[in-house]
Amino acid sequence: DMHDRVSVKCLAQTALEKMGRVDVLVNNAGMNTPEAIDEVTDEAWDRLIEVNLTSCMGLTRELVPQMKRRGWGRVIHISSMFGLQSKRGRSA
Repeated sequence: DMHDRVSVKCLAQTALEKMGRVDVLVNNAGMNTPEAIDEVTDEAWDRLIEVNLTSCMGLTRELVPQMKRRGWGRVIHISSMFGLQSKRGRSA
């Protein structure tokens, strides 16, 4: 569950335990709240931020140190077209 910080940390640790190292991290988790901006609840907004931003930062923070120690690694962030342009009925 990418909105849960403990689960995100566990994901990174499990990947390292099973594979020994992570060379490339692709942050591709994302969600949207298809509601008008004035109808989005604080709970929905917080979940959106957790999944779209905080989980990416958490995974990156957990995995980059082992990349740096080896002197090689890549982090790729994939975002939605809604990062550039929204449309009616989308909150962010």
